[in-house]
Amino acid sequence: MRDELALIDVVERIKAWLLSERPPLDEACARRSESFQAEHPIRFYKERFLAALTGADPTAPGQLRELSRAVRLAEEEPEEFRRELIGEETPPFYARLGQGKRKSLLRSLGAFAAFGDDPREAGRALGERLRACGRLDEARVLVHEAFPALKGLDLYRVLKAWDYPLLLPDARRHVLFFRLGAVAEQKYSEREARPLTELGESIHRLTGEPLQALDLLFGAFTGAEPGQPRSLARCLPKPLCDRCPVSSQCEYFKYRRDPAAAPKRATIKDWDPRQRPRERLMRHGAAQLNDAELLAILLRTGTSKATALELAHQLLRRFEGVTGIDEAALAELCDERGMGEVKAATLKAALELGKRLLHDTGPAQEFIHSSYDVFYHFENRFLNLKMEQFYLLCLNTKHAVIHEALVSQGSLASNLVHPREAFKEAIRHSAAAVIFVHNHPSGDPTPSDRDRELTHRLRESSQILGIPLLDHVVMGRNKYYSFQDDKMFDFSDAGNDDAEQIEGADKDTGD
Repeated sequence: MRDELALIDVVERIKAWLLSERPPLDEACARRSESFQAEHPIRFYKERFLAALTGADPTAPGQLRELSRAVRLAEEEPEEFRRELIGEETPPFYARLGQGKRKSLLRSLGAFAAFGDDPREAGRALGERLRACGRLDEARVLVHEAFPALKGLDLYRVLKAWDYPLLLPDARRHVLFFRLGAVAEQKYSEREARPLTELGESIHRLTGEPLQALDLLFGAFTGAEPGQPRSLARCLPKPLCDRCPVSSQCEYFKYRRDPAAAPKRATIKDWDPRQRPRERLMRHGAAQLNDAELLAILLRTGTSKATALELAHQLLRRFEGVTGIDEAALAELCDERGMGEVKAATLKAALELGKRLLHDTGPAQEFIHSSYDVFYHFENRFLNLKMEQFYLLCLNTKHAVIHEALVSQGSLASNLVHPREAFKEAIRHSAAAVIFVHNHPSGDPTPSDRDRELTHRLRESSQILGIPLLDHVVMGRNKYYSFQDDKMFDFSDAGNDDAEQIEGADKDTGD
């Protein structure tokens, strides 16, 4: 399912059907979103942490009492809790956990002490750190650093139990989106976590539904959500397609009775043009694409069994992100199915350019602090030149040259510079201030009456445009004349009060 409109339609159908069957689901969705923003004591996080690992439902009163008892026992009588957790006669509450996970749970509950001794302050500290995580990857790192014994899907389960906004990337939800054609791989593995969470974020952006609500709805629809009636589940291991509200959009339902009727595997060219990575970059800019889409553009083609985007996801999973791809040897990249030397070399070249960009400070900037700096900048430009040229220097707020433009060429006596043309490039380059420069082929920089008249018109234009005119310099042979230095015009009333004055004098550089 590559069409965004079709995906939005599927989500709306599932939501409408579930709410018609069980209206309280709407309130449950809202409570999850509100809970993440609320402050809780540290015991709340401990109970939810234990629920995530044991599969308990913290919304069920009986199971919540059992969770509270276990947390209280761990806090007040840790040795008794240890005996109960890893003893021979373990209560049914921990039956889901293997022996290894029980020992790691014991260590993990002790790790909550790092957030402080006061229950309310510790809970506030943990909640604030979670809410400060703008991306799911940041939240995963936070949980992993605090509880290093957690691995794989348990990290996501804990975040979900704490009401962090995400789509839980478990097997049931994966099967739903595979049947709908929204994920490529049929077989679920923990490597599929990232594509599924990214899909959840995409659905959130398209529909505006909170991720906590989407996770609850899809969990109820697949029978994976604790505490929700089994009667709501339609996309089960043996799906109830005849009673499913989205069977008309389901590829599994469409082709399950006649596998030969299944369409040929779609390529990126078959997608809606708005969803193709290259077209998305051209329409919205590179910053709006995720890592996999940018890699897919570099790879250009996939294989007979995977598109370029799917191949990009495979690389990100195998090497654990862009950093891993950068660190991998060319031979390792070439070992991946669908990768050859050309694609591997392309990725390496692109990553190297990115690293160089980080260290590239750009060309050295030239600063104008005085009229002599202007003279030095243009001194060799006008040597032996037989015609007049009129230049514009665009400066930033620190008086660094950001652009230079030839405004006019020829005799000023016959071809006056129009202010519109003089300031056009300054406006285009968002100049904070400007300086005008022109030469006298005779070698004498003394300004003519026409030079003074032109300078007066340029000063008036600078006032109207709000672009300060710092100076107008006339270049001669080894000497120059500055209107600013000779105070022929008061440039301060052109909006230059906050600009550094260009200092100097009518200089003779030793003709």
